[in-house]
Amino acid sequence: MSHLDHAPLAERSRDTSAADPPSDEHSYRIVATCAGDYGGRLKIIRNESAFDTWMNHERGFGGDGLSGDPAWMVELLGERACAALGMHALGPRERTLPDADEVNAALDALDGQLDPEDRTALRFYEPQGYNTVSDVEYAEVFAREGRLPVAHGTSEAAHDLHFHFLGVLLPAEVIRHKRAEGRALLAFRDWVAAEPSVAELAPALQQAVVAWAETVDDLTGGPQIALNPLVPVGISEKDEYPDNFRWWSVRRLAHDTPRAHLREIAASLGPAWSEALSRFEASGAAGSDYERPLALPRDAVEGGTQRCLNSVRAVFGDPPYFDAAG
Repeated sequence: MSHLDHAPLAERSRDTSAADPPSDEHSYRIVATCAGDYGGRLKIIRNESAFDTWMNHERGFGGDGLSGDPAWMVELLGERACAALGMHALGPRERTLPDADEVNAALDALDGQLDPEDRTALRFYEPQGYNTVSDVEYAEVFAREGRLPVAHGTSEAAHDLHFHFLGVLLPAEVIRHKRAEGRALLAFRDWVAAEPSVAELAPALQQAVVAWAETVDDLTGGPQIALNPLVPVGISEKDEYPDNFRWWSVRRLAHDTPRAHLREIAASLGPAWSEALSRFEASGAAGSDYERPLALPRDAVEGGTQRCLNSVRAVFGDPPYFDAAG
């Protein structure tokens, strides 16, 4: 993978202006940033705890449990792939996390070395001036642009990458289908808001957008939580769903088409909604993918994700993580 001609990481100038203050809730924090390999920035995180590991598993989902563990990424991707994607090891107690510009450019470079069926369909963005985004923004940016947020600060940025970055391994058809589902929902919301005779229905439909954003969050977190043996049961649903990945893929891809998704929402809300949906469909505002089904068997989602992971590892000379994936 080609990249900009930078000095070795240890020799790059560190900017400490974006350092996070120490926190009793987190074992590690951002202590500086430096230039990345692809024109973005790398956040340098340091483990300042008394633990040899990066994560205190006794904290559950709060604190370290929210941030996640850099070791998770190394477990599945391998150290060389992690470094190429902006997650470098600087020593036993320092690593880097890429910002959105850096990781997007690294993914573009990686795609150039993958077969078309394994190329990544998910990208990221860094919210300007704030760390967390609303559920509505989360839904809108993913549906319209295929991007997820990566925050500025340690806990949020680490969570966004450690839990959701491996969503890039999901088959491109899964991302396409989920985005089409979201675009149809947003189009219906906007049509209702602009139609005086049904505008009073708009607030409830906005809540449907919020609920849909949660399914995207779950879907993109699925590969890490379901496939990685290092993710503790206490911060996942592994204990409830032994066949975890298939549960995630089926539940979060529950509708054959965007139309089926909207019809289920309308039916649950009452006759006025079903009538409004029929008028929306007749208006032609639903979009070209409205009746396009998921062109992938649900039981192939897990194998396709495993195959993509194996392909990424192969680029860097590492053996397959999964046997006979896909």
